[in-house]
Order: sequence, then structure tokens, then C-alpha cells
Amino acid sequence: MLSSLVPDFVNHLTSLYDSVAACETIIAETVMSEEQLFWKSYDKGNKLLQQNIASHSHVLPGKIAWMLSGTYGLPLAITEKMCNEKGLKVDLDGFHQCLTNFQVIFLYRYFVFND
Repeated sequence: MLSSLVPDFVNHLTSLYDSVAACETIIAETVMSEEQLFWKSYDKGNKLLQQNIASHSHVLPGKIAWMLSGTYGLPLAITEKMCNEKGLKVDLDGFHQCLTNFQVIFLYRYFVFND
């Protein structure tokens, strides 16, 4: 687990930041908690991917690959690999269209609400 790296991290940074050593326990607990949340979300995404692989015969829609990536943190490369193992392809054009749509919406909201 990543939290096992905290003591080395703290040891390295203590010479630069005195307060880091006093926070070692909090840092370790936070890292452990975040990692557990990540894997819980990742597992949900993986289960959804398996369900979608079972329900699509040739191509996994790009919007599903996007949702797995954006919502559950399942990287596109892993989605592609798992689909390929089951004889499916991922609609990369659809995935990239969802990515572009997200970027346009994000930029629009950024500029409209940060003026």
C-alpha cells in the first residue's frame, strides 16, 4: 500500500519542513483512506466494464469507456486490454468525442463563471 511509503516521505521532507514529522500519522491515515476509496471506485468500474463486455458483442461504445475512465478511474488502456481479451474493440472515436465534449463544457463553464 502507498501508506507504507509515508515514513520515507516524512523522513525525506523533515529536513525541509519541520512540521511534517508531527503530521506523519495524519498523512499515513489520509493516504490509506484515499487509496481505499480509489480501489473501491476502481472495483465498481471494473464490474461495470465486465457487465458491458458481456452485453456488447463486437464494440464497447466510447461513451461507456469514457464513463469508466472519468467516473471510476479505469484507464482507457486497461479498458482496451480487457475488451481485447474478450474479442471486443473500444470505440475510440466515441471516447475521444466524449473527451472533447467534456473539455468544451469545462472551458465554457470556466470562462463564463470566472469572469
